[in-house]
Amino acid sequence: MRVFAALIAAIALAAPALAQSGWRGDIERDFTGPVYIASITIGDELAEDDEDYGAREFDRLTADLHDEVASRLMEANRFVAEPTPGAARLDLIITDVKPNRPTMNQLARTPGLSLRSFGIGGAEIEGVLYASDGATLGEFRYRYFSNDIRDAQGRATWSDARRSFNRFARALVRELNGEAS
Repeated sequence: MRVFAALIAAIALAAPALAQSGWRGDIERDFTGPVYIASITIGDELAEDDEDYGAREFDRLTADLHDEVASRLMEANRFVAEPTPGAARLDLIITDVKPNRPTMNQLARTPGLSLRSFGIGGAEIEGVLYASDGATLGEFRYRYFSNDIRDAQGRATWSDARRSFNRFARALVRELNGEAS
């Protein structure tokens, strides 16, 4: 009985760690054109946290996601800066984000926090890719949150979120190129 209980406990503890990252979605394989980033927004539930994190942080995160996705699309020769004939429109939403260190706003609002405070961070991104005629080419979601507190020590405020953006951008390009993600 104890062995069974230990096995159940191990599975229960491992399940969240296994679900911390991954690409979910599919893009039509026959699309080979360029892509432009039409919008990057903050999800409604996350936007409620702007008093906690600070609105400036969300501006920084959307800019970081844009730069990462644009960079990876450029490397794959799939990026255009604005709508052009045949280009697909990419709309992205940051639906969840956790900092590795307190933001300046959190430090100002919460006694006892310090820049030495750290924790597990990451981000979740959802998106839709539309053809130039408005038809949906694909919907997708990517989630990465670190699962080891030891990885957070010595990191910047948004290190794991930026890692999530990088992994998302790479997975998006692999999916666009028809490679396994």
